[in-house]
Amino acid sequence: GHWIPELIEAAGCDAVCGKKGGATPVVHDLSLLSEADCILLAPCGFSILRTASELAATGFLERSDWLALPAVRAGNVFVADGNYFFNRSSPRVVESAEIIAEAAHDDCLGAFGHHGANLVRLDELDAFAAAASAAADASKDARGTASHERFLDESSGATAATTAAAAPSEPIAYP
Repeated sequence: GHWIPELIEAAGCDAVCGKKGGATPVVHDLSLLSEADCILLAPCGFSILRTASELAATGFLERSDWLALPAVRAGNVFVADGNYFFNRSSPRVVESAEIIAEAAHDDCLGAFGHHGANLVRLDELDAFAAAASAAADASKDARGTASHERFLDESSGATAATTAAAAPSEPIAYP
């Protein structure tokens, strides 16, 4: 997007790809990222879980040119929710800058509450995905049970108030 370099600047960083006022390029040549101290993956339209799935399916993280990047070797790679925070300008633009700041500055990680919710380190991605999937399954089970109980109550003529569990609003805890 045209606003990404401005977000990077607002977070106190310098963009290694793209410039203010212009479109942020899709990076096909990973050597363009050799100057990056930190890499934030936020693919267009992808949640963190979708990004995890795509990274696993494509084998991208095993590429030698990826593994050779200084930011990758230093463990300074993060995954963010691109769908909600980076793929279109919105009222969440301040949160987007916060996410970049949390990723890029060690002393900011978690300061705005995004780490573990809208932002994870690449080495935390599998644990985050497993915890999120377990939470989603638990929510589905609770909704299914509630619907089943409601059906039984209605079919027997009894009345009962049943509420379904909602997805957690707090960041997902993972090891």
